[in-house]
Amino acid sequence: MATHILTVDETTFKTHLNYMFIGTGKNGQAHQEGALADILGIRDGDNIIFYVMQYGFYGIFKVVGNVFYDYNSYYNHHPQYLDSLLGGKTLTYRMLIQPLDVYQKGISEWDMMENPNLIQNQSIYNMQWSWIFKKLNASRGCLSIDEHEFTLFKNILSNGNRQLGNVANY
Repeated sequence: MATHILTVDETTFKTHLNYMFIGTGKNGQAHQEGALADILGIRDGDNIIFYVMQYGFYGIFKVVGNVFYDYNSYYNHHPQYLDSLLGGKTLTYRMLIQPLDVYQKGISEWDMMENPNLIQNQSIYNMQWSWIFKKLNASRGCLSIDEHEFTLFKNILSNGNRQLGNVANY
């Protein structure tokens, strides 16, 4: 089982939660090699964490099933399913999810990656290095993290945070 962080905005986050799916794509293009490569690395049973731009990290969700393709996701074709709800964002490749360990409050980018008070043992070995690299590079919407980084994430997220049983009004 692997863990993946999907970067979303506030509008798409609400739609992902309402319809319980993840998606990736490049607006206006029928085939998108980078987006396809990102989502094909995700498997049934993998963990999903949402990074909502400007807000922080939320989750943990579990992937259910395999990737599917929205054929109506490019220009000069029929409108994409949920197009108006996504604010025109193209999410060509999609997978279904279900809640796994969802907490009431998200964790800010600062607290997750840079706050020295939350870095386990204040050790550079316990920093989220692949996340920091993505922040510097910031060109993709999907990032896989290793088991150690997932454990660090879960410890920070769950510390003093209430786990939710129902994410419908999240």
